[in-house]
Amino acid sequence: SDVSVVGTPTITKGSNVSGTVNSAFTGSGTNTSIISNESIAAGSTATPTTETYDIAVRVKVAATDSTSNNACTASTGNGLFNNAQMTIAGTVKEANACEATPAIQTAQVTLQVDWINALVGETVSVPETGGLTNKIPAFKAVSTGTNSVASVSVLAVIGDIAKMPTPAFLNTSNALNYVSSLKWTCSDGVNPDETVSFGEDFTVSSKYAGAKVLCKAIYSAVQVDTVKTASPAAGTSVAVGDTIQYTLKTTVSGNATQRDVVLSDTLGTGLTVGTLPAGCTATGQQISCTLATGASIGDHTFTYSATVNASAVTKVNNQVVADVGTCSSCSVSHPLWSVVTNKTSDAAAKKN
Repeated sequence: SDVSVVGTPTITKGSNVSGTVNSAFTGSGTNTSIISNESIAAGSTATPTTETYDIAVRVKVAATDSTSNNACTASTGNGLFNNAQMTIAGTVKEANACEATPAIQTAQVTLQVDWINALVGETVSVPETGGLTNKIPAFKAVSTGTNSVASVSVLAVIGDIAKMPTPAFLNTSNALNYVSSLKWTCSDGVNPDETVSFGEDFTVSSKYAGAKVLCKAIYSAVQVDTVKTASPAAGTSVAVGDTIQYTLKTTVSGNATQRDVVLSDTLGTGLTVGTLPAGCTATGQQISCTLATGASIGDHTFTYSATVNASAVTKVNNQVVADVGTCSSCSVSHPLWSVVTNKTSDAAAKKN
């Protein structure tokens, strides 16, 4: 080289440098690290974070130069302090005499699960997010009804490619009680949203430099409620031979059903079932009505009749159980008419 170091360089760190410079630094051999584990605040292209180090060094210049050293290269020996490296979270950026000072841009990334009208305590497990310089740890999102549950936030290096996780229900059979987005929708509040399917890649591109990126997955409940009514109304007295019309009304809200809803309707002693509507079958006193998958938001009804027969005693009952959702009115009961005959005599009055 045409230039060589004489003595030991001295380093003066800038006022915004929090760490301690390495006292063994010489700029050559194995002593080339100026500082380690320095905490640098996040910045952006518009407002970068800058730290400075002034290096004072004595040099000796050869009396005669070598034309081979006239070209600007990154090779060792091509001038003084021709190489610099910065390592952040395992990512190395290098600069040399021919390149600009190294820069690493970051973005804050957070995952969030949104519950809408969910069963309290419903839980999905979100696996670790791979591919990021700083991985997002696995977490559980527990519902309190309608709420949001976020992961820890991590700093991702621009250019990182995240493998977006696929959440899984703790109770796997409950998955069909919800409509899932099946994707993460990522937004920094400035750029257009990006949607990434579960298990696919999300690139932390340069447009997110210095930004906070929130990626959401949504689980919206399918709400199902069943009500049983009768005509004549429950509590009305009936007699043997009377006909009672029963109606099962299932109300779907929030989203269309993702599974069959089966209503199990049990006729009590003293009732003989009549003709059943489509979707219903009978086995003895057990009637089963099925509301098929994909039932739209709104009311869905099954109506049939039963006749009071001679085996009825005191009252006749009918009760329904739904395998999905709630039942806000599940049973009806009708008392039987009772006839009381009183016999009296006027013999005593005639005797007098």
